[in-house]
Amino acid sequence: MGDVENLLPADVAGEDSYDRFVTVMGRVNQHLYPAFVPDKRIRLYAQIVVQWLKGFTLAEMIRKNIAWHEKVGRSYKLPMLIRDTMDHVEHIARFRAPKYLSAYMDVLHLHLREIGREDLIDHDLDIGTQLEFGVSSRTLLSLMELGLSRMSAAALYELIGADRLSKEECVDWIRDRRGRLEALGVPAIIAREAYKLVSAGNFTTD
Repeated sequence: MGDVENLLPADVAGEDSYDRFVTVMGRVNQHLYPAFVPDKRIRLYAQIVVQWLKGFTLAEMIRKNIAWHEKVGRSYKLPMLIRDTMDHVEHIARFRAPKYLSAYMDVLHLHLREIGREDLIDHDLDIGTQLEFGVSSRTLLSLMELGLSRMSAAALYELIGADRLSKEECVDWIRDRRGRLEALGVPAIIAREAYKLVSAGNFTTD
């Protein structure tokens, strides 16, 4: 079978994440359930999943889809392309992928325990939660749990540069940069949303 680590999905920040998802989706189709059919579309589905987990907005995913069509010279109708992208996010990234990749991970975790490789089991964010919220790190999820929109959370996450911050640590990070987020390249509307968050409720600043 080879290296057991190759059975795991790769971190979306890694170079082999896309190829690993292609392989995992193929295994799901072959051994679990034909969830990502036809097989020739697995590469597209894997791309959608990786972009979603990276925190891409729907607009960014549509722009990348347009850019790809133009790069390869494939004709497209914009309304249909937009609808297809939205459909892929809703039915693949947010429904089929969480459901069937979670099942795949359950079976894989059982196998890892049986062979004494529990060290490979990540007990932080499960793949279902990641896909449900479109996040790939504890920090992103913490920002969203605080009340930030997914777009704002993704923008701040790019600056934070840490994957495992708690909600309290995220609040501290924003507080420490109060009044300076715009200078760091954060759009004003997102900065205002973040400042409002840390100035409200249980997160009242001094």
